[in-house]
Amino acid sequence: MPIFTKEESLLVWIHEKRAIEERHLPVFGSLLFAGWVTATQDGDGQYSDIALTPRGQAKVDEAIFRD
Repeated sequence: MPIFTKEESLLVWIHEKRAIEERHLPVFGSLLFAGWVTATQDGDGQYSDIALTPRGQAKVDEAIFRD
């Protein structure tokens, strides 16, 4: 097993996180459209991965993705 530097480990983690988010993006879009969750967008029009909020509940600290 290769030993990674802290920077290499972070890059691998970011790549894996993005891949998981892309697989789940259609689900989030459906939930947003149906009104089950709310979200805020950043200046580029991208949804923040910490802004998903169950309708009528407090903002969650972190979106957790599981396959």
